[in-house]
Amino acid sequence: MASESAGQDPSQDDPQPSPPPHQPNGSPSITSTNPTISPEKEANILQACKWKNIDGLRSLAISDGGFFSDALRQLAWPILLGCGKSNQETEDAGDHEKNLPSTPWKDLPRHQDEDQVKLDVDRAFVYYPTPISDARLASETACLSDLITEVLRQHPYLSYFQGYHDICQVFQLILPGKVRYEAVSRLSVLRIRDFMLPTLAGCITQLRLIPELISLADPELALHLGIGSLSPLKSESPLTFLAALARDRDDESIADSVHLSAMQGTLTMYAHDIESLARISRLFDALLAHEPVFSLYLFAEMVLSRREELINSAGEDPDILLWTLQKLPSSHASNLDEVVQQAARLYERVPPAKLKGWGAISENSVLKTGTHPLRQSEALGETWFNAQVKELKQAERRKKMIVALRKYKKPAGRMFGIAMLVGFIAILFKREAGTGWVVNLLGWKL
Repeated sequence: MASESAGQDPSQDDPQPSPPPHQPNGSPSITSTNPTISPEKEANILQACKWKNIDGLRSLAISDGGFFSDALRQLAWPILLGCGKSNQETEDAGDHEKNLPSTPWKDLPRHQDEDQVKLDVDRAFVYYPTPISDARLASETACLSDLITEVLRQHPYLSYFQGYHDICQVFQLILPGKVRYEAVSRLSVLRIRDFMLPTLAGCITQLRLIPELISLADPELALHLGIGSLSPLKSESPLTFLAALARDRDDESIADSVHLSAMQGTLTMYAHDIESLARISRLFDALLAHEPVFSLYLFAEMVLSRREELINSAGEDPDILLWTLQKLPSSHASNLDEVVQQAARLYERVPPAKLKGWGAISENSVLKTGTHPLRQSEALGETWFNAQVKELKQAERRKKMIVALRKYKKPAGRMFGIAMLVGFIAILFKREAGTGWVVNLLGWKL
């Protein structure tokens, strides 16, 4: 099998051999490894990188082929992630990071998820690079394990999730070692930290935007799939989990369905689904150049682009439809340019602020904070993380309280139940049983 490089044209089914992405001295070459890139576009990418022109890089990332080559990605990706302590744009909030004592990561306390990391890393590098010798596989595996472990030990508050190694694997094969750690660290803290919270609640809240996107873009398709705002919830629909999430339904089966479809793609930046390094790298071009919410637009567009197929099969076995949805990212691997560009148009037509569900997104979520990576520090990301953890705990308490209150359906019983519940919570939180803090905890507005 031919050697694969992310510098190949994503539209080619059989990439030809190309030079390795890392130069012996660790510095990227400025010569494109893809013969189809025009000199004008390559010059534009280099110019945008030189001046850190984020808008220019975003436009180039959306255009056909994205950044095309590993060498150009080695220049563009770190800029898009705000790497480099010398950046004048970095907020003052992160200045103290430079003065922190530097402890070798191997001397830091072991992270609680390292056993799972080892299990996942041992299963990495299945599809690329190919061919790969046993010696190189062992070397890449060790490097990937070190990369992930270093990020987790340096940021022990982050929780590892299965599929994180798929993302890191792409960065390892594209970026040279001297910038790789910082890129993955900033990605984790500033762009995908919602997925590294103690629970998946933050991720589920994000997924609630997808049904609304589909419904606004194509009401007819949404009705057929049972996710339209005016349609009854179809229990047999393969997108039931999305519809239920959008309507705040409490269904234990939802979590299982989420893992089988949209969550898998958005959680791993589609790296778990697309089996070509050239193609997933091209998709990373667009994802890194856009705000984190763009990943949701990509999945919505993948659903919309299968409109006829999904409408025609809406009455078939739900397992078949669910299988179709699971395969959406891989089925679009050969036309990523079109999907990316259509998703960008959908973003312009229906910006996040126009979604009713946008108001439910935490102000501390990456969807709302991940808009200016050049001006954000990892310390600020940790602050947002801790604030969101606090919000999730409060939400969980409210949910438990509401469930308890629903047990008392008669007026008299309800009032007695509320009185008992307030007293119990006051004891539980060792606070006075005044009404103000209870009202605040329940999220009520007076």
